[in-house]
Amino acid sequence: MISSHILSELDKICTRVGFISHGKMIKELSIDELHDQSKSKIIIEADNLEELNNKLLEKLEIKNTKIKGKDLYIYDSIDINDVMKFLVEENIKIKNISRVEEALENYYMKLIGGAKND
Repeated sequence: MISSHILSELDKICTRVGFISHGKMIKELSIDELHDQSKSKIIIEADNLEELNNKLLEKLEIKNTKIKGKDLYIYDSIDINDVMKFLVEENIKIKNISRVEEALENYYMKLIGGAKND
């Protein structure tokens, strides 16, 4: 058992995590369950984002996307490799694609009500 306030380090070495607030265990789960519940996203930088978004929604049946500036955010739990395969098959040129996982600290703050959801 390890107790720490450096949550980013715990994310790398633990198999189970428990969140304590005001001396009470408020949530316990495996690190895999945590990653499934944490908000992760795929970010695509490309031209013609509206067109790309419509194709993704239609052909990959993605339901949760948002265009922010020059990027398209995909919030569904879809494998980035499936998205990249689709982009290649559709001959869609992109400038950048990345997967971003929510930091453990953000998950904790949302859990205790100390941060707004993105």
